[in-house]
Amino acid sequence: MVKALADTRQIGKLTREQFALAMHLIQQKVSKGIDPPQALTADMIPPSERGTPVPSMSGYMTPVGSEMAALSEMRRDSSSSVGSGEFTGIKELDDISQEIAQLQREKYTLEQDIRETEEAIRHKSAEVQDMQNDLDRETASLQELEAQKQDAQDRLEEMDQQKHKLEDMLNEVRIKCQEESQMISTLQSQIHSQESDLQSQEEELSRAKADLGRLQQEENQLEQSLAAGKIQLETIIKSLKATQDEINQVGNVSTGGTIALYYLLFITMEDSIWSSVPLEELEHNI
Repeated sequence: MVKALADTRQIGKLTREQFALAMHLIQQKVSKGIDPPQALTADMIPPSERGTPVPSMSGYMTPVGSEMAALSEMRRDSSSSVGSGEFTGIKELDDISQEIAQLQREKYTLEQDIRETEEAIRHKSAEVQDMQNDLDRETASLQELEAQKQDAQDRLEEMDQQKHKLEDMLNEVRIKCQEESQMISTLQSQIHSQESDLQSQEEELSRAKADLGRLQQEENQLEQSLAAGKIQLETIIKSLKATQDEINQVGNVSTGGTIALYYLLFITMEDSIWSSVPLEELEHNI
């Protein structure tokens, strides 16, 4: 509202007189609590503009009366000395001039502060931008680390699954190994038993072979004895036939003579020969 009142030409900029007017209205509000008027009075219009109409707050123009022309002319004459700090003799104008000078000093100070503040702001903005760049880099690095963490977590879960599978397979292999070990133990027991049986059978076979060898020797000996007995028997039979022929030639021979003949035959031959020669064959030959 104050700026609208001070900008009498409505150009968006304030001249020195308009700026002094705005500061005067602000000072009145701050120090005395007086609100700015709805429209500028005649004594509030800047001296350089008192011959022109002033727009009011409602958008209408407020004309300046001809009765203020002399005062305006006097104040325009004195406005040239406002910036130099000279007094015009009009208390209100002098106060405004002093306020303008003070405001100019304050303006200069404020401009200095503003420039320093802007420089500090630019410096801080550069620091903030650097920090923002660092933050962006750290954020990108953090996102990359999060992605790597997620990837590592996924791989870890996959490795856990593989671990569980391998553990299951290992348990199955252990069970199979135990079963195989039991089977091997059983087979080893069977092998030991079979080896024992085989050893017993081999021992029996050795004994049987030994018995067979002895039997074969005995058989050979018996065959040799039999062959010798047969030869002796043939000789004896021949002798008996010769004796029988002699007996037959002699004539009548009693039974006692026959028995004596058999007795003579028995004592002249070995027992082994007679055990291998059937008696019926001997009698037949006789």
